[in-house]
Amino acid sequence: MRAHTIRASEIAAFVFCQRAWWYSLLDIPPENVESLAQGTRWHQHHGLQVVLWRWTRTLGFLAILTAMVLAAIAFVSTLSG
Repeated sequence: MRAHTIRASEIAAFVFCQRAWWYSLLDIPPENVESLAQGTRWHQHHGLQVVLWRWTRTLGFLAILTAMVLAAIAFVSTLSG
């Protein structure tokens, strides 16, 4: 029998469903291929939303920082002017 490296994803699959893990070792394809594809699409969509949210948050912080710098410049120019 060949050596088999156990990966974290394999442990997660075993913990989630031992039978599905065993079938994957035997190279038996799942019967719910469409459900798995829908789940994959949902996770991809969700991942994109998370990335967009992070960019939006970063842009928001940059906008606040820019506003604070401009306010400080205006305040200093008012004092010196």
